[in-house]
Amino acid sequence: MTIFMYSLPCDHCDQPIAVSPSKAGQAMECPHCGKSTLVPNLGELKRVALADANHETAPIVAESTGASATGSIAFVALALLATACLVVASFCGIRWFLIEVPTTTAQHIKETEAALQDASAAQLIIEYESIEEYGIDVDKPFPYQIIANTKSEWGFNAVVAAAVGSLAVVGAAVSSTRR
Repeated sequence: MTIFMYSLPCDHCDQPIAVSPSKAGQAMECPHCGKSTLVPNLGELKRVALADANHETAPIVAESTGASATGSIAFVALALLATACLVVASFCGIRWFLIEVPTTTAQHIKETEAALQDASAAQLIIEYESIEEYGIDVDKPFPYQIIANTKSEWGFNAVVAAAVGSLAVVGAAVSSTRR
């Protein structure tokens, strides 16, 4: 895409400044004297002569357009990242919400105590002998603990995805203000 640059004389030093139509109606800093010059509106700017492509200010304008394009790319990338992260956070949050843990460790201990109090002497002796033979250590977690750990992992993933998504939203907002 070709962008026509117009040659506008600086209000202070009369040096030519290459100006793009997108700067119409705005104040612009002169690259020669550093003072602010008001760019006329688009109708008046089109009456000004086109800038020479070899003019020394042309690269400055080209660099600023590149920075604008880079800012736009950063904004789009961060906006897409934010969207993806927030979708993942929503999915993980829904999964976390839908998992029901049937019991807790405290409830499990109460149930075991109640079962042992209702047990006969013979059942208690069999339980004691089992503990003596195999030990009291449990080699794998109880099913409710596996479910609770899975729910915890989904919740953690939801929080991390939401945090990254929020940072991406902030980054997109910052990059959009710098364009």
